[in-house]
Amino acid sequence: MERLKTKRLRFTYNDDLSFLREVVTENPFDGDLNLWENIQRNLEIATGKLFTIKTLKNHLELLLEVFLKKDVVDKVR
Repeated sequence: MERLKTKRLRFTYNDDLSFLREVVTENPFDGDLNLWENIQRNLEIATGKLFTIKTLKNHLELLLEVFLKKDVVDKVR
């Protein structure tokens, strides 16, 4: 049986900016799943890429981790 290959979606710098704007606009942290769906839909319109909600949540965690690590380094300087 042949397995269909799906193209792996990658976040670009511009994708990250669009994503973070959507997160700030929607503020999905109150647990409302509809807000994440709005972010997903708006990001698809802006980038042409259909990221899953799980991928978006994981990517947001990654961006926050990177920011916090850089912030700690900057404070030490």
